[in-house]
Amino acid sequence: MTAGGEIWFSTSKVAVHDEDGDVIGLAGITRDITARKKLESEVVESRDLLKQVMRDMSDGLALFSEKGVLLFCNDRYREFFPATADLRVPGAHIRTILEGVIAAGEQINVPEEKAPWVEDVSRALFTNNDQEIQTDAGRWLQIRTRVTGSGFALAVVTDTTALKESELALRSLAERLRLLAETDALTGLANRRAFDEALTSEFTKASPTKPLSIVMIDVDRFKAFNDHYGHLMGDDCLKQVAHCLIRARERPDQVMARFGGEEFVLLLPNTAISAALDFAETIRSALADMGIKHAQSEHGTVTVSIGIASYQGDSSTGEVCQFLREADIALYEAKDAGRDCAKVFTLPTEPSEQADANRRACATR
Repeated sequence: MTAGGEIWFSTSKVAVHDEDGDVIGLAGITRDITARKKLESEVVESRDLLKQVMRDMSDGLALFSEKGVLLFCNDRYREFFPATADLRVPGAHIRTILEGVIAAGEQINVPEEKAPWVEDVSRALFTNNDQEIQTDAGRWLQIRTRVTGSGFALAVVTDTTALKESELALRSLAERLRLLAETDALTGLANRRAFDEALTSEFTKASPTKPLSIVMIDVDRFKAFNDHYGHLMGDDCLKQVAHCLIRARERPDQVMARFGGEEFVLLLPNTAISAALDFAETIRSALADMGIKHAQSEHGTVTVSIGIASYQGDSSTGEVCQFLREADIALYEAKDAGRDCAKVFTLPTEPSEQADANRRACATR
């Protein structure tokens, strides 16, 4: 023992014999192995510390040989895969583990073709790769694989469930906010903003083989309805009209929107004017059959006037605003014809007729 601590020696001794073979002494070599013993102690401590760290770390850790044999894994790695934990032991091949995953149904979204999937995942183990999987227990795991200099594959598995759930919640919130921004609060139909965006997009796609039609609908004498029954009943009337439109929808690409006040508008891609007229008549008839009482209407029930216009990418319309104006002009023709009917826009034969139609379309209903 010295002031600096323990000193370790390694001693080798052999007997020394005389001519008669009797032991007369010992000969030996003594070496100071303090440095070696210190290094060995540090190695043991480091190994124990590494084991402790790997045991307590929140990530799963697994090391595979260049042949795909599991050499080491910590407890956390096995905890992430309870259905196949008994397979994830040193000596197991990655293919055996993956076949166990298939048998247990432990991973979501495994393709129908199982054998190619096993081969693909086995090869991907030996690439620097990041992937995310979901287990049958609903847990999300990020698996990062890195190839070491000696050709081994190191897999680090992190539980990202909380992060994924937060991400999905944010996406859901963003989608709800998007819907709120594009939906009319009273009727549940698309609002004017959403309609304008859809119209701008579809307008550029219209062609003679893919005509775009607009159906503009106005509730007849709605101000009188509101004055007589009150605004709450007026709101309920608009909701019933909206439900009638929704029930009439035939395709997902048909946009139904509240244009403003008591006016609704339908955007019908890939729809010829004749089909749009048939569709409008179906709506008008269905609403009439609902028999919503309207004491201030000449018809005794709530009715609608409908204007229809079609665009085929031709130069006669040219602009979105003109397209809308044509539907509005047709709507006024329906009003002038006694309401409760649908009219199709046709080009006036005289400029004065066009000007008169435009003036009527700009007037207040």
